[in-house]
Amino acid sequence: MAITLSLSWLSEILGTDFDHVEVADKLSILGLEAEVVTSTTSKLQHVVVGEVLKTDPHPNADRLRVCEVNIGETKPLTIVCGCPSVEAGIKVPVALIGAILPNLEIKQSKLRGIESEGMLCTAMELGFSTVKQPLLRLTSDAPVGADIKNHLFLDDHWITIEVTPNRGDCLCALGVAREIGVVLSNSLKVKPQVRLPFDDTPVSIEDARCSHYGHAKIKNINIHATLPFWMEQRLNAASIHRVNSVVDILNYVTLYLGQPMHAFDLDSLVGDVHVRKAKKDESIKVLDGQVIHLKDELVIADQDAPIALAGVIGGLDSSISDKTQNIFIESAAFPTDTIIDTSNHFDISTDAVYRYSRGIDVEQVKPSLSLAVELILDICGGNLVSSGFSGQPYLMKEIILNTTTPYDVLGIPLEKDEIISRLNAFGFKVTKETKTFINVLVPSYRNNINMQIDLVEEIGRNIGYENIKSTSLLLQPNYNPDQVLKKQYQISQTLIARGYQELISYGINSLHYAKQFASEKQVVRIDNPLSEEFACLRTSIVSSLLLQIHHCMNNNIHRGQLFEFGKSYVNSDVEKRSLALAVYGQIDPQGFDRSYHFDENDIKGDVVAAISNLFPGQNISFRINRDEVPLFFHPGYTAQILLNNTSIGWLGPLHPTLAQEYSKNIYFAELDFDALIRQEVAFKHPQPSSKFQACTRDISVIISDTVTNNEIMECIKNSSSITLKQCYLIDRYVNSSNSQITNTYRLVFQSREKTFLDKEVNQAIDSIIHRLSEIGANIKESQNDNIN
Repeated sequence: MAITLSLSWLSEILGTDFDHVEVADKLSILGLEAEVVTSTTSKLQHVVVGEVLKTDPHPNADRLRVCEVNIGETKPLTIVCGCPSVEAGIKVPVALIGAILPNLEIKQSKLRGIESEGMLCTAMELGFSTVKQPLLRLTSDAPVGADIKNHLFLDDHWITIEVTPNRGDCLCALGVAREIGVVLSNSLKVKPQVRLPFDDTPVSIEDARCSHYGHAKIKNINIHATLPFWMEQRLNAASIHRVNSVVDILNYVTLYLGQPMHAFDLDSLVGDVHVRKAKKDESIKVLDGQVIHLKDELVIADQDAPIALAGVIGGLDSSISDKTQNIFIESAAFPTDTIIDTSNHFDISTDAVYRYSRGIDVEQVKPSLSLAVELILDICGGNLVSSGFSGQPYLMKEIILNTTTPYDVLGIPLEKDEIISRLNAFGFKVTKETKTFINVLVPSYRNNINMQIDLVEEIGRNIGYENIKSTSLLLQPNYNPDQVLKKQYQISQTLIARGYQELISYGINSLHYAKQFASEKQVVRIDNPLSEEFACLRTSIVSSLLLQIHHCMNNNIHRGQLFEFGKSYVNSDVEKRSLALAVYGQIDPQGFDRSYHFDENDIKGDVVAAISNLFPGQNISFRINRDEVPLFFHPGYTAQILLNNTSIGWLGPLHPTLAQEYSKNIYFAELDFDALIRQEVAFKHPQPSSKFQACTRDISVIISDTVTNNEIMECIKNSSSITLKQCYLIDRYVNSSNSQITNTYRLVFQSREKTFLDKEVNQAIDSIIHRLSEIGANIKESQNDNIN
């Protein structure tokens, strides 16, 4: 919203003149975009102060009068005037022959046979007003013959300021003057005073949503009174719609102090006025003519019915009219969220809504009412009957500021005294100081200041952001982003070489789908989703791969190898990068043997290949861990992926519930990519092959199917009394009748120092068999020795 103010008015508030161009530039730097324009009325030429000496009826026209006007020359001018308010003794602006007004040029001419040597002017004819009014009467001490521009100070400039939504305090002349005062290092000279005696019984506040309410009753006013010229000028510059003298005065006070106000026709009110919640089935006809049906909104009401939607719009039946003589004025504070809710619900937008929704200064409720009453009594006449106020004293917000925070944010070293000085410039007060902290009181008009960083922003504004030099960041990232991309590229190339296709998908799911991959508490919902299908963030990339596989199957694509890098989100504070792989369908549907399908061994080999390409020679293993299996994996057939005994992910088939809905023959792996690239892997120097022969033995282990392959292999590796170079599974038989399995392992013994004797190998085998028996295993029969 833009606000236009007279620079002479701002100078009056500050008590000093200033360079308008320089101030406009500095206001823009402070965050208030400002532009200075020159008033069009300053272009007036040949308009002077004149005194009407006498008036006579026009001999040829009933509505015209022939006037003698003194403009300070030897001979009075004869001017024909049609304004009924003209009379002898008044002083008015006189446009002389040759004067160019906003809408006409004054020429010497005859009006009904009498020569007219100029024109007596109204404010509208001079371009001061958009409202048709009587002649512009000047004060009795106006010097006759003086240039009207000099007398009325028309060589003024106007400053237009674009006010951002967070600076509701600058929607008035007082707020803008405060900002200019910071630029000029000058305090306000003119401050609003409370001279109104609040001695009457206050209005009853029945709803806590209204914190402050002031009112005044004035009788016998003149609703048609003419506003002072200076007030008209200020209202016109701000493009405020003119209504009547009372409403115009209230609008002027709002423009000056920022406090929205409203006036009611006192004669239309029944009984006492109070603030309350609307009753069910109540309604009100508001100023724009629409009838609003209320529910529980905050309203201003008399004894019978609501008379206004609090802080939004007044009622039509209680509004000020041309016949109003007695008025009831309110000045109140209502909460921002209440005004916004009511405004949005009824689709009503007013100036009051705009101001309340950005926060008002509750400390101006009383001064605004006091000033409004003074101006009305002075301009419109009347008698103050009563006035009252309800509300508790305002408690200023207190923020504790760490004195090191400004340096951390702005990068400029500041002493504590300088921090305090810069905050004081904006009206903040420091009440307590310690070595590293200060307690700061926030002025009532700064509703946008709520935390430490807001105070730092004010310090930065005071220093001037243009004066803050660029500095290098002191913090270094934990790892080089280029290296991260390089590792991602390495893995991608490995997987693509093994037949995979990369998927790039949206990270958004429906809530129903997301709950199949995480608990509802872990799901991060989107506040305003485009549809139910895009209601929350994914908790696993597996969910995206599964949707794509389902789509492929529906389109007759029954095999595939897919992978995706991306982010997944758990709760509102966990965001991690992951790598997910998926395989499904036949290995070669067009080949000779079509019976072989992808299984866990295929995806396991792909995972090993991808990790080994990044970290050659490292220990990559898989371990069953049924206690921590992710929700969407099969709890009995899922393995934990380990790199040097550190968990980096999971591998296995889908949970039976998901598999039943989508497909049983899909295998997934999901790796925590952040954990993977953080691995600190020691470089292993290449070693030459041993020159000594290796000895190979095969053993078959019969054991319960509850014991995992990883547990058996760990037992073998840890039991050998000589160097066991390799141990791997070469055959597996499952006996479903007795819940036992038979695994055949190939053991390769080889030393770098000598050739193992047969006796040494047999001792190692005996040691392994003994250790296996301790975990419940039986050895079926040892296979023949193989000497390599």
